[in-house]
Amino acid sequence: MSRVRSTVAIAALSFLAGLLAATVYSARDLHRMHMEVDSLRQAIDQLETENQFLIAEQSEPGKRALRRILVECPPNTPPEVQTAIRRQTLASLSFLLGKPMQLLYDNPYMPSAVLNVQTVPVGTRRYRLHVTAAIMTGDTLHLFVRGDLQAES
Repeated sequence: MSRVRSTVAIAALSFLAGLLAATVYSARDLHRMHMEVDSLRQAIDQLETENQFLIAEQSEPGKRALRRILVECPPNTPPEVQTAIRRQTLASLSFLLGKPMQLLYDNPYMPSAVLNVQTVPVGTRRYRLHVTAAIMTGDTLHLFVRGDLQAES
């Protein structure tokens, strides 16, 4: 009788361990999919904004073009976070390069509108981008961007 009970107990424990492992894998996959959905939403927002400004650009061709985008972060920002912020900022705003500067003069909120809805992953943490200043000089856009650590979800 005790042999049957031990066999049943081992089977029950094996079943519970399998159930626990399946739950852990499902939770991990759900979290990964959630992060992918957030990334896709950011991409959609960026493309919608880019589309609006491409339409605006068509109405005023031939103006002085944007040649460079320089990104600065607060001095106390860790180097790996600065690198991620610069990379994401340049990738998100690269569609402006070669476009008339008048586009930015007419729409000074545009860099903030594109970037302030985005987050960047650094290791296991995510940082929400926030444009603190945008300055246009000659053919260059100077952006001051900070990354605010997001709460764990």
